[in-house]
Amino acid sequence: YLGGPSGFWPVEGLPKEPTSCVWINPSDGTVLTAQSQGRIYRSLPGGGWGEARLAAPSDQQAALALVQDADGRTWARGDGFLQRFDRDWKRPAQDLSKVLPLKALRDAMLFADAEGRVWAPTQSGLDCFQGDGGFLLDDSWGLPGSWAGSVLVDREGNLWVGSEGVHRALGRMLWSASTRRQGLPSDTIWAIARTRDGRVWAGTQGGLAVGGASGWSVVPETKGLPVNALLADAAGGLWAAVNPPGSNRAGAWHLSKDGRSSWV
Repeated sequence: YLGGPSGFWPVEGLPKEPTSCVWINPSDGTVLTAQSQGRIYRSLPGGGWGEARLAAPSDQQAALALVQDADGRTWARGDGFLQRFDRDWKRPAQDLSKVLPLKALRDAMLFADAEGRVWAPTQSGLDCFQGDGGFLLDDSWGLPGSWAGSVLVDREGNLWVGSEGVHRALGRMLWSASTRRQGLPSDTIWAIARTRDGRVWAGTQGGLAVGGASGWSVVPETKGLPVNALLADAAGGLWAAVNPPGSNRAGAWHLSKDGRSSWV
């Protein structure tokens, strides 16, 4: 589905089957999405969709996270696997599943930063892939806690990690830490985003929180609701994936640049 604050409508040209994930390139608007049996789709500049398939033995699974790195390569992560496609999708995907531990605590997430690195939160810490190798950022690097649920590298290059609280890397194995003591509604963090005005947002098990000079404060409309994903849009607004009050269906909450909020 594609939409905005006024609502959503189906995207044409794709099979009418459940979609396991979607990602949009903030630079050029390229859309990546995935369905069952290892199928991955990419929007084409002239319209329509290109299709690729995951390599065996993951070719019957669905990718649960997709991202495009600074070199235009597509990364696909699923239940215990990670594969990478070349920029043109002409060769089979390269299987990187054995490079680092990949088991996620809950959602399989990927994040690509401006330096070409791809990050993957796991129950063992935070994987960082560079080229054909990588490293695991865990408690031996000073990372608070033993797992990571979300990651953000912001415009200034700051590394933020969500696990039991929100943590920012300070360098030399030092980290800042924010928990319920600093105003978060829950210590379990599922998503982190930073809007164009510089504010940092945390999607927690107990609501959406925004950071400020004196700590964190919860957005009243989301208090007590799990916030599973966040996206800062190009217009300066924020999107949150959250179940609306009184509903058992996933919904979206939007905050515009001028501070107007709405359920979509």
